[in-house]
Amino acid sequence: MPNSNKYSAYLMVTSDPDYSNIKPDAKLPKKGEAYSLALSRLNKNYWVLFSGTALRTYVVEGTKLLFYIGGKKFLGGHVIASAIVEKVESWKYSKGIIDDEKYSTDLPAYVLRLSQVELFNQPISLQANLPNLSFAPKNLHYWGVVLQGGCVGLSENDLEILNPREQVP
Repeated sequence: MPNSNKYSAYLMVTSDPDYSNIKPDAKLPKKGEAYSLALSRLNKNYWVLFSGTALRTYVVEGTKLLFYIGGKKFLGGHVIASAIVEKVESWKYSKGIIDDEKYSTDLPAYVLRLSQVELFNQPISLQANLPNLSFAPKNLHYWGVVLQGGCVGLSENDLEILNPREQVP
């Protein structure tokens, strides 16, 4: 059942891991960049929502999702893919480990099973399009603050801007 709130879709945010609270002598994961984590999830047709994810209760079966990579590493600052939520499962009923052990993530609250996953041939720069988006802050200098919480509601206009209808190969 598609969501019945004011948003047309949601932007799911993945950012590079924060290692600031890890002991200096601890071994950091070999990989853990936002792009590789997002790609790992999308290739397996799932996404996760954590207990603190903003708007998590609005993401239901039939919801359109776009996927954003935060940070300054590979494809940071870009929307890279879209998908449809096929099923929402409580993590405790999901089978096994969700993310590969090489990624440092918390246990999720929900697992989203995805269909129609489409990786964009030409990722879309969020910052370049920010002035035209409904969720842009008044002070564009602080644009990253709107992404905190891991999920942003998108208007129909936002969806048109960030989800190209046809990707050129």
